Amino acid sequence: DDDDDDDDDEKLICNTCGKHDPDSGKGQGITEWAHCQVCLAWVHQLCVDGYEDFDFDKSDYFCYSCV
Repeated sequence: DDDDDDDDDEKLICNTCGKHDPDSGKGQGITEWAHCQVCLAWVHQLCVDGYEDFDFDKSDYFCYSCV
């Protein structure tokens, strides 16, 4: 059920900034999320240092605690 997926997304908290929504001014539109391949912590892609150069669709993401 798509409604259940929406409810799960609303509960996500970014492991980097500690918020559900990224800081204003960091992005527009849909918030893109990534999860660490080791600990499975979720982060806003915008909160990852160097996110502009990282291809989240083609590369595995590892948080600072797990690298």
